[in-house]
Amino acid sequence: METWKEEDVKFLKDNYKKLSYIEISKKLNRTVGSIYWKAHELKLNKGRWDDRNRLTKKKVIKLLKLESQKIGKSPSARELPISIRSACQRHFGNLNNAKKAAKLDFRKLITPLPKRAYKKSKELAYIIGLLLGDGSFRHQKSLERTSYVICFATKDVDLMKYFTSKFRNWSNIGPKFSIIKDGYRTFPNGVTSYYNKTYYTQICSKEAWIFLKSFKNEPLKCIDFFDRKSYCWILKGLWDAEGCLRQNGSNLRTHFSNSNKDIISLYKNLLEKYDLRYQIEKQSGREMVNVTISDKFNIIKFITIIKGITIKRKKNSLIKEKIKKLKKEYRSVNFNLSFDEQVYQMVKKIPCGRISTYGEIAMALNNKKAYRAVGQALRNNPYAPIVPCHRVIASNGLLGGFNGKASGKEIQRKIHMLEKEGIKIKNNKIVDFEKVLYHFK
Repeated sequence: METWKEEDVKFLKDNYKKLSYIEISKKLNRTVGSIYWKAHELKLNKGRWDDRNRLTKKKVIKLLKLESQKIGKSPSARELPISIRSACQRHFGNLNNAKKAAKLDFRKLITPLPKRAYKKSKELAYIIGLLLGDGSFRHQKSLERTSYVICFATKDVDLMKYFTSKFRNWSNIGPKFSIIKDGYRTFPNGVTSYYNKTYYTQICSKEAWIFLKSFKNEPLKCIDFFDRKSYCWILKGLWDAEGCLRQNGSNLRTHFSNSNKDIISLYKNLLEKYDLRYQIEKQSGREMVNVTISDKFNIIKFITIIKGITIKRKKNSLIKEKIKKLKKEYRSVNFNLSFDEQVYQMVKKIPCGRISTYGEIAMALNNKKAYRAVGQALRNNPYAPIVPCHRVIASNGLLGGFNGKASGKEIQRKIHMLEKEGIKIKNNKIVDFEKVLYHFK
């Protein structure tokens, strides 16, 4: 920027009351903006509403054209003095409308987010899951503009198409993606390495950037913002971005890897919401953490919860066949319910005049070792007497507990309820145990 000469400053001081900013700028061969800010610096108050200086619609258009000629392009908001920007707002509603009236080039406004975009939905949950895994948020400032860009990259074209369709449904913004060819590249840190073919999209939307970035800053915020119906979509997004399915001999394992502690914490929290068992493995010499599921029951439950595997690359023909066999084995289980809810569904099937055991219910849920968990679920039964937990006893024929008690008034109450339904009891043990035992189909 050209420095102010003493004679120019003197001319400004002597003439700021006689001449307008436009006339002074022509005399000194400077932009109107520089004249305005120098006058402001020297505390030369011309009076905003003075008749000679009043910025009418015609004057605003004239000033915009003059600024455009000075800098050789359509001026941005940063390149205009505050007085002109305010006049554009006052007379035209915004700067773009003023530029349109002056027949100057202007940047079209990006589609704003609809109000529904701020509400919880499966599209939003999935988008957040993917961006937490493979997304990034770029914020760039220059003299001309500030950019807010959401970036997402993947080597799977089917995942990219799935992401862009979900983003369009959520925001009404239709992102387009491009292809970065494979080959050796030198990265900013100076390291040269092979770069796989990648599908890449950039979404320019300040509103979407600010809203989605808040979840990137605090991943655990997802738990409070969304309800249980949306948890499966966050889980699916995270796993689609950073997860894989591996076959070790005849066994399957699901993997999820990330170095961000908050994202790992979110993933574990979501697995626990669905009563999924997992193992934690830390990679030696790295900050990367692996969360794996190796139990076949929990693997099928996980795949069912995330609505199946979206990415073709993550399931080869052998894995597909293995999944089909496991699904047949567990076809009677409703994986969309929590473990406790599954227990309650089973107990409701026990007819009046019959009993079942904690072990029988665990076997019916394809989880033989979960008999203790069955007892814990029934201890906290919120649906009694619709869910008749008094009909569940120990595998040896003893009554077990009731309402968290193993003796006293609660057990006497359980005896009374069973005897009322025709069950014979002697010394706290069921008579003719095998005859009245109900087997789940």
